[in-house]
Amino acid sequence: MPAFAFAIALLFLSGCAVRQTSPMTRIALLAPFEGRYREVGYQALYAARMAIAETGRIDLELLAVDDGGSGATAVDRAAALNNDPLVKMVLVLGPHSADERVIDLLEKPALVVGEWEDESIVALAARDEPFTCGSVCLLPSFALLTEDPTLVTIEVTAPPVDAAFREQYVNFDQFVPEPLPIAQQTYVATQHALMTMNGENTSSTFASQQYVYTYTADGSLTIRE
Repeated sequence: MPAFAFAIALLFLSGCAVRQTSPMTRIALLAPFEGRYREVGYQALYAARMAIAETGRIDLELLAVDDGGSGATAVDRAAALNNDPLVKMVLVLGPHSADERVIDLLEKPALVVGEWEDESIVALAARDEPFTCGSVCLLPSFALLTEDPTLVTIEVTAPPVDAAFREQYVNFDQFVPEPLPIAQQTYVATQHALMTMNGENTSSTFASQQYVYTYTADGSLTIRE
């Protein structure tokens, strides 16, 4: 075969290969990765990556977006996600990302993972009086805001981390933090998002159950039976 004919044939086959490649799809993770709540973002990041890696899909990627540390900047990030045609689903975590303005603005299907209050929870913790809060109080740093961590009652839909998930999580990447309940909850939520994107019925696989946690005197998180 003449050299120029071979080159044309190769170009034709390359073009076919490009056309047959599945278009990239993104799941966005809108969460805090800087500031007071950054642990939320990194707990969720590795969990979501792990769930996506298990699919084996090379056309699917996780887009991690920092919420910017305020409701206003989270709104800006949500607007940017609306303009990304590759984003098919948004996972939302953190008090700023879960702001009603953000959820109302998002034009993509969104799944809020956890129960998030605004920053007034910080003031409540500083009063050294009994108080109840949501997912943000799962962060160990919040047990340090009060002299008596046993005053904190946490009501969330995040189950305790089981041994099998923990082993899988800590072995997924050398930089993963010790998993908190929010990590396992994000992992399940990502699986739910993937199934939803595939048109599967997930109503029976993502049931919400309420869990109540407290802290011991030494600041260890414990489940209340």
